[in-house]
Amino acid sequence: MVKENRRAFWIKESPQEIAAWLRQNLAALGGRPMKVVDFKEMYTNIPHTLLCERVKSAVDEAVQWEAQKQHSRVCALVNFSREDGKLCWSGESPSSAEQLGAMRVSLNDLHDLLSWTLRNCFVANGAILRRQIKGIPMGISPSPQLANIFCYVVERQFMYATTLTRSLNCRYLDDVFVVDLMPSEDDYGMKYAVSSEGLDVVYVGMRIYVKDGATRTTLYDREEEYPFHILRYPHTGSIASDAQLGGVIMGRFVAAQQFCSTMWDLKQ
Repeated sequence: MVKENRRAFWIKESPQEIAAWLRQNLAALGGRPMKVVDFKEMYTNIPHTLLCERVKSAVDEAVQWEAQKQHSRVCALVNFSREDGKLCWSGESPSSAEQLGAMRVSLNDLHDLLSWTLRNCFVANGAILRRQIKGIPMGISPSPQLANIFCYVVERQFMYATTLTRSLNCRYLDDVFVVDLMPSEDDYGMKYAVSSEGLDVVYVGMRIYVKDGATRTTLYDREEEYPFHILRYPHTGSIASDAQLGGVIMGRFVAAQQFCSTMWDLKQ
């Protein structure tokens, strides 16, 4: 997050993207103590009313941002276009959006769609049909985005209220890498717990540690967590195809290459 009228929120869609961001900021981390925070059952604890309020706040902010870019007044319509079969936000001007065949939805309709989605989440329990009145189902498509927005609004307000001009915290859905201060449980409206802290922490498949005063990253070996041996690679006599056999090994090597900040870590 960065203040001073710049974009205050970026979405990383994979641990690999987070690893790349961390490698770019290792010098800024400067060997400082770290901690990893985990939200307890995030999806099932998000209150519907509060979620709708925060989504409205975030959408209004996004529309104002787009209006500034287009040098026009704040509009009450949002443009959507289809990309790879998914309905996506379109940042085009209204005239350009119409030429591209984008669908236009009013902000009121957008909020109504969200309310309808939350009101119509049901779970079949034998012969009984129950409606979910708290939390959002993990199985519906917008759940990750809704959870991100739910937390973002709190993080935006926290960032603007602090004296920090930049924060090196990073949240990947319900896992937060913390170097600076972060909002409280009361601010979020959810409970969280510290899973690891100090100069050696584990975050989204990475081990982030301090050596000789410098912060470094490497691939975390989860085998250490289990009391039994893990068959990591297929046996050469396996009926799996050669492409699959090679893919497993290549995938492991690429992951190590992406997560390791030094050649020494990669060789380990």
